Amino acid sequence: AARTRLSAVVANGYAYAIGGGSVLTAASNTVYYGKLNADGTISAFSTNSNNLPANRWFATSAVSNGYLYVIGGSTTHIDNGTNTIYYGFLNSDGSVSAFSTNINTLTASLRHLTSSVANGYIYTLGGLDTAPVEINKVYYASTNRLRIGSNVDLLGLSGQVMGDSTGDSA
Repeated sequence: AARTRLSAVVANGYAYAIGGGSVLTAASNTVYYGKLNADGTISAFSTNSNNLPANRWFATSAVSNGYLYVIGGSTTHIDNGTNTIYYGFLNSDGSVSAFSTNINTLTASLRHLTSSVANGYIYTLGGLDTAPVEINKVYYASTNRLRIGSNVDLLGLSGQVMGDSTGDSA
């Protein structure tokens, strides 16, 4: 399906298209994935059997330590954003496990933000807050995770909220 306002990541030889929608439809909770081929093309996208827990567009996504994170975003084109963080484990076949809602959240409801991963941290940058006002803060949290075998996740987003670059967590 055609998508705009989605987030996308590449990991482990697969491309992922997450959420989004179109100007004519509501936001979606669907996740698609396609295998990256050696010649640079992408295979036909498959629909992941596990959807996000809620519709998202204008969210950001990142991959760290085998997990796909979907951060913030909006549930509709007119809401003020969310502070929710979803995560799912990336399986070797490209599919994503059932998504969980992280107990820790962004300290602000944001949409139109972006993210990056470096040195064991997820960083989110910019976006619109609930006013809506463009923000110039950087939020971050440790991504340390320990996974034994393929079924036991012992550590969430390191038990912390995504604090901002000034040290504020509210």
